[in-house]
Amino acid sequence: MVTTTFQMLAGEDVKLKAQPTQSLVVLKEKTAVTSSVTVAEQFSKEHKHVLRDIGALKKDVPNFGHMFFETTEADGYGRDRRIYLMNRDGFTLLAMGYTGKRAMKFKVAYIDAFNEMEAMLKEDLPPALTQTQLTARIAMQQAEQEQQLSELTEDVSYLKNSMRINTTEEYQVKKSGSTQVIKALGGTDSNAYRDKSIRSKAYAQFWSDFKRHFKMARYGDLAKRKLDDAFEFINEWAPDTELRLLIKHANQQLTIEEVG
Repeated sequence: MVTTTFQMLAGEDVKLKAQPTQSLVVLKEKTAVTSSVTVAEQFSKEHKHVLRDIGALKKDVPNFGHMFFETTEADGYGRDRRIYLMNRDGFTLLAMGYTGKRAMKFKVAYIDAFNEMEAMLKEDLPPALTQTQLTARIAMQQAEQEQQLSELTEDVSYLKNSMRINTTEEYQVKKSGSTQVIKALGGTDSNAYRDKSIRSKAYAQFWSDFKRHFKMARYGDLAKRKLDDAFEFINEWAPDTELRLLIKHANQQLTIEEVG
């Protein structure tokens, strides 16, 4: 338990080293902190023993992570070693078990160092905003967010309008177009369909009409937003007069088998 660890340390003769208060506490991400290494040096302890004491606190302090932060730094040989950074509350908990007159002097020096650093931080803080300034800042942030949302909506709209049909939809368009052409020829058993020349003309005319209507070079370039229009065009398509007459005459002719 933490109390047991601190009771064991109570009888130790702790020697305080003279050191400027500015070097006891440093600024880390806008927070005044000290390190386990500095504590070990000032209390003339081995660093591993300080780590042990912090580890004992970790077991019993629910908000340990708010006061202590584990990290690494290079030792005298350039090798990474594990250390802890701690804020004022973390140091207070740790130093609570370090007793003696010299230890008390160090605690006081440490508190002074924290006070000096925190005072410097307060001096660097911007002045508090008035209600009018705060309202204006919120309004500006909302306007920026609305602008970003508007730009995002435009981007989505552009992508939606420019997106082409996928391979599955290409297949559906091709299959529907082919079905409509076969229907116009009179079915796969018709003379017009069996006539390669007439069949080729019908397919060529259909795809030419399709691409001209949608203003594109190939049917695979069809915009996804026009897919429904494409199926409507296919269902309504019919050959021109000349081709219809050609199909009609071909289908009216009897085959040799039918004559026999």
